[in-house]
Amino acid sequence: MSRSVPYRILLFAAVTLAAVVFLLPTFVRPAPTWWPWQQPVRLGLDLQGGTHLLYGVDIDQAVDTTLDRQMQDLERELRDAQIGASTLERDGRNIHLRLANVDKRSQVLDLLKDRF
Repeated sequence: MSRSVPYRILLFAAVTLAAVVFLLPTFVRPAPTWWPWQQPVRLGLDLQGGTHLLYGVDIDQAVDTTLDRQMQDLERELRDAQIGASTLERDGRNIHLRLANVDKRSQVLDLLKDRF
């Protein structure tokens, strides 16, 4: 038998005893008054039961934000395609486009089909 084996057994016993001393107040409440360590181990939030998150979406605001973004994108695409729009307005959930040149209507329809 090697000399290190008894030391390993002694170290294992010491670590086990220390674990019992520190963890007993966590499992046995209240700990005996004569016990050397009285404070229980504080469990983290994940071990206490975790958290409960509830996400919600404001649908009306999400639709409004999407419409505003699409209106800006449409305005940019019309500018890039050099199609003049006299007005681009939003009315509730509708976007109204009034062209400066009615002859460009087919270009606008093609642009809307391709990009939107």
